[in-house]
Amino acid sequence: MTSNHRLVTPRRVLLGVFVLLALAVTAPVALAVPQDGVDPPLPTVTITPPTATPPPTATPIPPQYAPDLVVESVSYGPNGSGGFYSDIRIRNQGNRDAGVFYVREQNVYTTNTKKINGLAAGSHYDLRFERNACHFRWNVIVVDPFNNVVEFSEDNNVNLTFRLC
Repeated sequence: MTSNHRLVTPRRVLLGVFVLLALAVTAPVALAVPQDGVDPPLPTVTITPPTATPPPTATPIPPQYAPDLVVESVSYGPNGSGGFYSDIRIRNQGNRDAGVFYVREQNVYTTNTKKINGLAAGSHYDLRFERNACHFRWNVIVVDPFNNVVEFSEDNNVNLTFRLC
């Protein structure tokens, strides 16, 4: 007697389970099976570390908020005892106080330096250099020759005078 019923074999059970699992997956899955039996090379992955955020930089003080030392005036003359003097007026024309700085007078024969213990914004300081004789043809006055003070302008710190004694 022939029957229209098919026999249930383990192979048919596994096939049915596979079909049910395939239907249960919502996203399609693609499997790459190499035809020559060799796995394809893996793609190269480059890992780039995140860019570090630089630390904040200090905001520089605008130059208009700084001291500005200048030689305001120079006068020369005999000191009454056979010597010679140079009277110098230094001004801080900036809008911040200047700390300690020096003033230097130099000519062919001598170099003299005096320390100034600071100068308030907008004020001036008078000083005198004295020598035993007038024996120079030129004289240079330099305010802050060692750049102790950060200034609005470093280009106005020199006074050059030509003088015949």
